[in-house]
Amino acid sequence: MPLDQPVDLHSAEFRRCREVKTCNSSEQVQLDLESGRLDGQFDNIVFARDRASKSNGALVTSGPLLVGGIMATNVCLGIRKNEPELQALLNKALAEMVADGTLAATSQEWFGVDLSPKG
Repeated sequence: MPLDQPVDLHSAEFRRCREVKTCNSSEQVQLDLESGRLDGQFDNIVFARDRASKSNGALVTSGPLLVGGIMATNVCLGIRKNEPELQALLNKALAEMVADGTLAATSQEWFGVDLSPKG
């Protein structure tokens, strides 16, 4: 499946897993993958692709890009609390970037995947 296609986590593909573990950090998951203690992972696509690109071929990203629900990135931009003018300016600029496709193109350029808001 292409990385930009949604997938059902309850599908037969995922029910074949024998054991699911949780880890305290993405870094720990990467170390466990490289050492063979884990076979695969679900993680942030930007982090996973970056780590794979620096693994000398030991790691790869694969499968569909999981979106929504618990896999949603819910990224935000933090600003100082008492700056409503700045907030309005940023909200306007981001809305324009979403509308004209600039945010999607920038995301694709820098992260290799469109992480812009949908809907």
